[in-house]
Amino acid sequence: MIFRYRMAVEAAISLANTLSEGSDLLRTPADMAEWLESESRVLGQAPPEVALRVSEFRMLRDAVRGLLEAVVSRRTLQAEAVAFVNRASASLPAHIELDLADPAQPRVVDVLPAVNPAARVLAQIARSAIRLLGSDAADVLRVCAAPRCGRFFKAARPDRVWCSLACGNRARVARHAARSQGRERWPRP
Repeated sequence: MIFRYRMAVEAAISLANTLSEGSDLLRTPADMAEWLESESRVLGQAPPEVALRVSEFRMLRDAVRGLLEAVVSRRTLQAEAVAFVNRASASLPAHIELDLADPAQPRVVDVLPAVNPAARVLAQIARSAIRLLGSDAADVLRVCAAPRCGRFFKAARPDRVWCSLACGNRARVARHAARSQGRERWPRP
């Protein structure tokens, strides 16, 4: 299984965003299967039995969310969460290779053995978090400022405060409605 480095960082953010504003998107194995399918371009196709291990994915998600929240708020990373993510990553041996599919732009890929599919996916997500946290995450990681969003995203520009155009529009509409009613509830970011 080849895991592309560039897309790898997004798997950790995607898993962390399955819990947002009190809404848990990974409550059942069916929810888990749907999320795994949505992430299959990054994580590869996961067999159906992987979706049965919802509790393991939720534990990893909680550790990753705690670490991402610490980075965004510029707090010290919790040693327990770091140890949990490191253990998940270490549960599966791998090696890196250069992929020359495009000779002009070689890519770094992780080559993971074809063993326990759930361990493979959990290790991929943990490695995604490690790469993100070991990079310039503090400079590019943000929490969306739109009302009722709160998802993590990587900002392409320093002034970006919303995860999507839809969230930006929602924030502007909320700000306009607040002004129209004589109260400024959602200030400009």
